[in-house]
This record gives sequence, structure tokens and C-alpha cells, in this order.
Amino acid sequence: MKKILAIYILVMGVCLFSTAGFAETNLIVLESPYPFDKTVKAIEQAIRPNNMGITAKINAQANLARAGIKIRGNQIFEIFRPDYAKRIFDRNLQAGIEPPLRIYIYEDGNKTFVVYRKPSSIFKPYDDPVLMDIGKKLDSILEKIIKIAFSTAHGKGGRGETE
Repeated sequence: MKKILAIYILVMGVCLFSTAGFAETNLIVLESPYPFDKTVKAIEQAIRPNNMGITAKINAQANLARAGIKIRGNQIFEIFRPDYAKRIFDRNLQAGIEPPLRIYIYEDGNKTFVVYRKPSSIFKPYDDPVLMDIGKKLDSILEKIIKIAFSTAHGKGGRGETE
């Protein structure tokens, strides 16, 4: 009985520790009102109007298909702005590990999800007001990208803002 209790306490401790760490990342998970392909296209089209560049587009679905593995829609956009990257590098070279930001789009069942981490939470561990300011500005930009993408996919169009 003591062994079972010890295992239970260990498992619960690991779960609590994992959940606490996960919550601190400020992971934003949004269900898209649109199908996967339309969501991917709309996200891609909403990035540049917000003065962000696509540094990489990773198509896990296509990559795994080349290995004979079939999965549902699964893509990642890595995005950033050179001027923000320079400000981060000038402030703290170690923080240079954080860019680019990632927008993850995946299918689960009949639903499509868009996921990203709040940049302000990414820069929080550096305890630097300048990096936090950059993070908050990037929070706003990512929110606009998603808002535009969801309205674009719906056919309303949308404009980003540049800073």
C-alpha cells in the first residue's frame, strides 16, 4: 500500500510540475472556424501585412508522407521581424535563442487549431523591461495576424498594421 501511495504521489507531482510549467508558457490554442487548408492560406496571407516575415514554413504532413507516414494537416510558420531581432540581439545575445516565433496549425478530427506562445511569456524569464516591451508588441502583432486570418478566410479581407 505504501508503494502504491508513493507511486501515486510521484505521478501527481510530475503532473502538477508539468502542468505548472506548461501554463507559464502562455500557450494560446484557438479553434479555427475554417478548414485546415483555408486556415493555412489565410495565416500565411496575414503575416506580411503585419510587417512580419516568414523565416520558415514547415509542412510536417508532407515531410512525413515522404517517409511513408500519413498524418492529417500539420504545418508551422516561423515568423519574425529583422528590426526586432536586432533590438533583441543588442539587448541580450542569449535571448537570441527565442526568435523566430512559431504559429502551429493542425487538424484534429474535423477541427483545425492555431497555436502559438505569447511572446511576452517567452521573454519574461530574461527579466528585462525592454525585452518585455518587445514581447508585448509582438503579442499584439500575433493577435492581429490571427484576427485578420480568421476574417480573411471568412471573406472579409483585413489589413495589418506596421510599426
